[in-house]
Parts: sequence; structure tokens; C-alpha cells
Amino acid sequence: MNPHVMLKDPDQIRAVESLRRLDQNGYLYAMDCRFDYLKAAGQLVQFFDAGCSSFVQRNSENEMVLYRNYDYGHHLHNDRRNPVTGINCVIHAQSPSARYESIGTADAFWTDPRHAGMVAGKADDGVTDISAFAMLPLVCMDGMNEAGLCVSIMALCVESDWQETDYEKAVLQAEANREVKKYVVLLQKPGELPDRFDKWSYPGCLALNEADHKAWRAEMPVHEQKNQGRPTLYHPILMRQMLDLCADTKEASALASSVNVKAAVPGSDYHILIADASGNSVMLEWEGDEMKVLPAKCGTNYRLNGTDPFRGTDRRYECIQAGLERFSSRMPEKYGLDLLRLVCQEPGNGADRGKTQYSCIYHLEQKTMQIFSFGDYSHSWTFSLHGELLREE
Repeated sequence: MNPHVMLKDPDQIRAVESLRRLDQNGYLYAMDCRFDYLKAAGQLVQFFDAGCSSFVQRNSENEMVLYRNYDYGHHLHNDRRNPVTGINCVIHAQSPSARYESIGTADAFWTDPRHAGMVAGKADDGVTDISAFAMLPLVCMDGMNEAGLCVSIMALCVESDWQETDYEKAVLQAEANREVKKYVVLLQKPGELPDRFDKWSYPGCLALNEADHKAWRAEMPVHEQKNQGRPTLYHPILMRQMLDLCADTKEASALASSVNVKAAVPGSDYHILIADASGNSVMLEWEGDEMKVLPAKCGTNYRLNGTDPFRGTDRRYECIQAGLERFSSRMPEKYGLDLLRLVCQEPGNGADRGKTQYSCIYHLEQKTMQIFSFGDYSHSWTFSLHGELLREE
């Protein structure tokens, strides 16, 4: 058992001590959480900027199913010279303050985003402290509750505000960035300016115009609503409250409309796909202080409301839409899994989000979750809503 010296609460200790590895490589674990994790939400500081694909459709038996790829290219110590890695955890959540029991999946890398030391195999190496795993119910990327409500979060691209900076210093910094494979915008033509809608840019990203000897640094805002009289929640905390408290898309949308949402770090923004067992599905998107509730069956990393200047040719969205049009009323689950495979992200395949960490298939009426780890669709684990491993195949 790994140490967890920061934990004092016996219920939190029991939760992290329930941790068990599922796969051989240490990419996938499972944990049972029965404490009041929302009381600890203030301890959670940073979140994520993940790419994903999600879609929902009835299966051949007319049951609602949500399909989901969670995509992010993690690297040990955030050094892109290291191989892509990851560590994820199936979370069974049953807080005493929750109305509903739930199951979902958390990206455990985000328990140590600054040092980026929580990667494959670390959670049970006997050395690494896993106290922060008590926070994993609050960083579920997707989940389903006993009422049949299912949620899935996806990152959105954020516009860059390019501020001119010292060229000579920027050249030196850009060289250092390229050494560790960080993206740098290189402009060749006189008068050429960096694109505000460059989807590869990030806070602090550099752009160099070698012809003009000019340089810019990307600044990105923290997206935050400021409606008076409403509490402010990070997106994953809102998702957790939905899973704990809401029975359907109507209740979840009403809860979301009663709060302000805030992205935890500059340069991040999100939308959330919600589906329920009755067949309703919507996408929640936020623009300024307004929330949009959009009928939707699928989403990737681009807004559905209006025209997203980042979209270009969204291969994943087009593929999923084509599949949903082909099976407009019922989709065989084998075809749904094939769609997940088709839009799976791998380094070097032109993918814009790096790596599919895991794929999930949620049965909203059977109340089961099937999970595939790290892009391997030959091996899966199926869990009941109660966190019981039903089968491995």
C-alpha cells in the first residue's frame, strides 16, 4: 500500500486504501469513495485541458447508451521528450450527502499537475504518496448515477491575445521550448501576425516573425461567469453535483443555470454533454454570463452554438455525425465501439489532443460502465453502478 500521510479523516483513508490496479501496466485503477468529498472541494486547485469525443444513441434493444473517449497526451514531468503516459481511476461514489450513487472515471494525473509525477504505475509502487487521491471524485471526466443521468466533459479551444514582446529574448526562450518539444509559432512573411484562433497555442506560447524580427506571447483569460447572487463552481465540481443530486437532464440543466462556472486555469474552457435514461440529451455551453442548453447527441472540442472559428475540419465530429445519421434511431453497440476506435487519438496520427487515455460505454438503463484503457480495444472491464467488477474480457 502506498503512503497517504496527508490524510487524517478515516473515511478518506478507507477510500484511498480501497485502491486496486486493474491492468498490467498501471494505467487503470479502481477506488471506492463513501465519504463527503464535496466538503473537501476547496482543497482542489487545478484541473485540466482535455480533448474528448462523446456521443449518445439508443442500442439495438432501445436502451440509451453514452459512448466516450477521454483524450490527453500526458508526459512525465510535463516533458514532451518523455513517452506519452497516463493514470486513470474508476470511481464508485456514494457520499452521505448525495441523493444518488454513481460510477465514473477520474484522470489521476491531475492530482499532481505541477510536478507531473503521477503517471502509470505510481499509485501502487509502494513509495509515492497518494493522499491526493481522496480528491478523485471531484475530477471525474465523466460518470453515471443510479437515476440514469450521465455526464461527459470536453475541453474547448480558447482565443489567444498576442502581446508583443522582446524579440531577442523570445528567440532564446523559443529555442528552449523547441528543445522540450513545446509548440512555437514561426511566421515567415513580412507583416505576418499570429492567428488569434491558433488551436495549438497555450498561455505563454511564443510566436516569432523572423522577417520582421518581432515576437509575441499568448495571453489567455480565465473564463468565469459573474452573475450576482450565484455561487461559483469549477466545471468538474458542477458535474459532481449533477451526479450526486440530479435525476435527469432537466434537473441537471436547472442546477447548472443556478451557479456561475469558472475555468480553474487560464486558457481553458469546457462544454458538458448530459444524457438521461429517458432518451433526452443536451449540451451545456457558456458564453459570457449566459448558459446555453442545446439539444445534442454528440460533441468534441468545438462549440455547437454558433460558428466556432477553431473548428476547421473536425474529423472526429464529422465521423460521429455520419455514424449517428447512419443509425438515426438505434445503433448496434458494436458499431458504437467501432466509432470510438475510429476517432481514437494517437501520437503521430494527426490527432489534435495527443492520446486517448480511456474509452467508456455507459448503459443508462442497465446501469453498467465498460471501460477500455489507453487505446487498447481488445481488453475491457465492466462495472456495476455499485463499483463491482462484473467481468473482464
